[in-house]
Amino acid sequence: MALLPSWTPNLHPLVVHFPIAVLTAAVVADLIDIFMPCPTKTGTISTWLYTIGASLAVLAYFSGDAAARSVSFSLDAIPVLQAHSDWAFRATWSFLFFSWAPHCRVSRGSSSGTSGGGAAPA
Repeated sequence: MALLPSWTPNLHPLVVHFPIAVLTAAVVADLIDIFMPCPTKTGTISTWLYTIGASLAVLAYFSGDAAARSVSFSLDAIPVLQAHSDWAFRATWSFLFFSWAPHCRVSRGSSSGTSGGGAAPA
């Protein structure tokens, strides 16, 4: 029994749409978090969506790479395929950065250090 339907030549056409949808939802959640006047959980939701979407983008990138090696195409298609691969690589790394960046935020006003060079309160 084959794992893929007979109408698809490889996994890439099935996988590639999930990161697009999840990362679009992450951007929407991020915009809601930016423009909402009161604190909500959309910042946490967008971070999770970026992380899941970036992971799916990595899967889509590697499935596309495998697909390019498994199907035959004309020589005229090589520049288009290379451009597609280059943009997929850039997009994947960009969204990996966006999924990682929220974990590196430094909160302002934290009480974990001294301010003004004075001694820490006892």
